[in-house]
Amino acid sequence: MESVKRLLWWILAGSSGGPNRARIIDLLDMRPFNANKIAQELGLDYKTVRHHIRVLEENGLVISRGQGYGKMYFLSPLLEREMASFREIWEEIGKTLIRQAVDRKSGGDPLEASKDGKATVEDLDKKAPATDGDSRTPDSGEED
Repeated sequence: MESVKRLLWWILAGSSGGPNRARIIDLLDMRPFNANKIAQELGLDYKTVRHHIRVLEENGLVISRGQGYGKMYFLSPLLEREMASFREIWEEIGKTLIRQAVDRKSGGDPLEASKDGKATVEDLDKKAPATDGDSRTPDSGEED
């Protein structure tokens, strides 16, 4: 499914909102959640979560059941089949973000970037920006 891998690269790396979308996917891989609980778990604004969920739904990566406050979000069967690709891409994006954070914080010295001398993707989860990012689909060229 090479086209799914391209879609994942675009959704996760193509805009500033990609890391938050990846964090949402990662959370939904554990179990389904409603938007409010996702916002609480990830420390994001509710409206930001709703925006990213809408982008993920429009691109067939997340599905929902129910209505209103009780609406639950799940990984789509397509994404469930492609979780290895997601993990590969998220790991690569995480490494890039860690390098950028290290460069900004310490002028390139990884030991200066963190107290224990290690930077991880988990560190990024605590610092990921709560941006809306780009919500266009790869083929549409249109914005929300």
